[in-house]
Amino acid sequence: MASISGTKTLEGNELYNKGKFEEGWILPQIQRFIDLHFEFIAVEKYLESISLDANDPAPRRMLSSAKYEIGDYEGCIAVIHDALKLENDPAKRSALTIREAKCYFNLNRVVEAGQTLIGCEDDKDAKIVLSAIENFREITEQDKRKAREETLGIPIYRPNLHSGIGEYFPRGHDMPLAGIDFEDLVKRAKQNAPEPLDVSFFYGGVGDCRHFYQQLHHIYAYNKEWREKNQILSTDKFSFTLQDWKPHVMARNVILFRMLHDISLIPGRIEDQAEGKKEQISILSAIWYVFDRDIMPAYVFSRLNATMQTLLDSGENFDLPWLRCDPNTATTIRAVLKYWLNDMDDLTKRFDVRYAQTVLQWVKQSKLLEEGLLKVFKLEPEWLIFSFSMMMFPPQQLMEDEEPELLPLLQDRSKPIAEKQASLSEYARKNWEVNVTLFQEPEWYSKWHNVWNDSIDPLETVERFWNGHTKYNIIELQQFKQSNSPPSLIELCMPIMRSCADVLSQLNITVEFRIDEVNHQLDCIRYDTGERSCNGIPTSYDTIFLSNIPDYTGGHISTTLHALPLLKPSGFTQTNILANPMGFPEGLTRTLAEYTCLPNLDTAKTFLGLTRLMTQQEIDFEAPIERGETEDKPWELLTSAYRWALSVPTSLPPKPLFTCWLTTMFFKLAFPVSRQIHNVAYHINQPLTLLTFLHLCSFLVETRNIPPHWISTLIDSLLTGSITTSAKPPNHAPIKLSDVKYITTSLSRTENKTYNLSLVLPELRALLIRHRPILPYRLTTPLPPREEVATFEIEMEVEDITVGPICALLALAFMPPEVTPNQMWREWGDGNGRGCVVGGFEWVVREVRAWGVKGTARWELEKTVEEEMRREGWRVGVVRTDRWVGVSREVGLDGVVSE
Repeated sequence: MASISGTKTLEGNELYNKGKFEEGWILPQIQRFIDLHFEFIAVEKYLESISLDANDPAPRRMLSSAKYEIGDYEGCIAVIHDALKLENDPAKRSALTIREAKCYFNLNRVVEAGQTLIGCEDDKDAKIVLSAIENFREITEQDKRKAREETLGIPIYRPNLHSGIGEYFPRGHDMPLAGIDFEDLVKRAKQNAPEPLDVSFFYGGVGDCRHFYQQLHHIYAYNKEWREKNQILSTDKFSFTLQDWKPHVMARNVILFRMLHDISLIPGRIEDQAEGKKEQISILSAIWYVFDRDIMPAYVFSRLNATMQTLLDSGENFDLPWLRCDPNTATTIRAVLKYWLNDMDDLTKRFDVRYAQTVLQWVKQSKLLEEGLLKVFKLEPEWLIFSFSMMMFPPQQLMEDEEPELLPLLQDRSKPIAEKQASLSEYARKNWEVNVTLFQEPEWYSKWHNVWNDSIDPLETVERFWNGHTKYNIIELQQFKQSNSPPSLIELCMPIMRSCADVLSQLNITVEFRIDEVNHQLDCIRYDTGERSCNGIPTSYDTIFLSNIPDYTGGHISTTLHALPLLKPSGFTQTNILANPMGFPEGLTRTLAEYTCLPNLDTAKTFLGLTRLMTQQEIDFEAPIERGETEDKPWELLTSAYRWALSVPTSLPPKPLFTCWLTTMFFKLAFPVSRQIHNVAYHINQPLTLLTFLHLCSFLVETRNIPPHWISTLIDSLLTGSITTSAKPPNHAPIKLSDVKYITTSLSRTENKTYNLSLVLPELRALLIRHRPILPYRLTTPLPPREEVATFEIEMEVEDITVGPICALLALAFMPPEVTPNQMWREWGDGNGRGCVVGGFEWVVREVRAWGVKGTARWELEKTVEEEMRREGWRVGVVRTDRWVGVSREVGLDGVVSE
């Protein structure tokens, strides 16, 4: 019996050594190098061995080890207690006791961990655990709250030269899409009956709010289709969070929100129905001029100014009953409104109506006149006038009342076309105004020497909104067919905005409005202290729209870490790639390689829980393209909307592969590879820092359910200052698929190499010290208290501004006297390099000069590290990580100021 038990134990050991601790879903590709003739997994073998010989401690010892490896710490403790009743060998009893203490330690039960080790204090391994226990023993709930607040303030990205002044995109080009269309809402309502719907939406980088407006229209159609037709009183709740980091975007949107609200006030202000209708048309026209056009009639401009003044005079939430606006956002928006209202003389003289007509560049979309709705209503005459005058004409009734001299010019057919064009253009220059809400900070133009140069064809905007229309839009247009009076372009847009106004005034809608960086805001929501739910603001979402923001913020990995944890169980995040799709010729798989160091969707789900949601129609459409059976290229698919969900596997990935992959991610984030940034179509951004590595490690434990000690073991190794691994640092951007194929083959063919990590060790230590109270894993490496990390700053002058003002790829390089930035980078892994690189620092512009930029760099490191560098005469400079060369004058550390 004992020999059979021993055989089963050996079989379990073999599986254990392969990292196959439990049964579960294994990637088909990984099965190639797993010995599939084993019928059972390690845990099952040990259990079978125990059943064959109840007095043999060996299988219990090994079972405890297997349970520890899969993170079943409670189960491990129970098995250890049974094993200790049978085990007589002092060394093995000591090993079991230390393993039990580690279980308590990983469960954050540090008192029990310490008590378990009483009597083992002289053991070398026990000393390591006891030292770690002391490191975490004093952490209180207050420490955790303070650490969470502090770490939310750490910059997520590398800085750029602009330091907060980025380009303002007042108008979008993407297709306005409803995240949940009206038919889906009806379906949900039927399934949820008799309970009302409670649906929440998050729009990151909301831009011109086109997706928000389209969603409101679909809610309007749903209410018509389901509630009104069935005479069901609506108690549904629809909650929105609208976010953008650009104050001008949000100020412009709140102007439009106020105009939509003004439509709902018309019945209370104007008794005469005809006058009320005229006022509604006037407001709807103004909405479209502000939303889409470069120039506008004087009376629309007057309404715009009056609306801005009303907002400045308003109270909390800008007196919009459905809006929730935090004080900082409201204050920032008011500052922009004051700028547009009072400080535009210089810009509007420079960029006037003539400038708009003669200089602005835009892609003419005349082909749209031959398609769909635009063809039905014969809009070519109006568009031809627009194409040379930039004038989009208001409804005839408004022209008759507000601009009677314009109508004869339009209707005059006696003049040659060239003369008529000249007359209309000149009329606009004398009587129309520039849309001031298209302008951003004056520094953008004066200090950074940018100009207003882009416009958009109104055909594009109208056509894209109508691509997502419902039948209730069509119903409103029947009046034009019946009257044989074709609508103007503005009149085509009115039904959409009218439906938005109705929804906002009649249904239970809440709109949270916040200026912030999108991933920072998502993190703030995730770690909310309870204020949001108390105020009726969502803490989780059915849909999170990010559009192509991940192009600039780290791709799939940032979406996974910041957005997916906030989804409701059936929710999804929607993204697409617009900035650089041509940079990924193999399509989606190449983007996964670049952003997650994984080769395909199967591995992304296994390692991260990142899951793509696809309809059968999408599968059938994409499959032949991916196989190269059509003329379409895989990268072209990237511009379409991709929907992502969080689907956490119940089994663990093979530990050796997992550790190798996570080490590769560390290399990628710590040491950005050289890349081409000036070819816009192929520019692959890498703005992330070691902070993202810490976010990733926390996500893997808290959300993916990876055993905490898998993470802490790797980080403890990194903290030694070097690591021996089969993982290879990426050397190409985007990462080649061949470089991440090891995930689907075997590590046995990959040689180990030792890498020196001293270049990034100081930043890693400082981040871990600040995060220590909230880490979901426990390190055994001793770390000093938070007080040993200080904030430092120094004035610097950046001379090389060819990096561009908005590329987030700067780093601080600290160098001993004999080392250059490029040399430091080339030698970082071979053990000879000396230096220190900090990617997560703040850069504040103080002065923009003809030769460059003067500013302040601010960072955090341990005091002892800073003191040693200063004592040895090190110097510091700003480097660009796309080429690892300096862009600033290097300065000594004597000028460093400590806060």
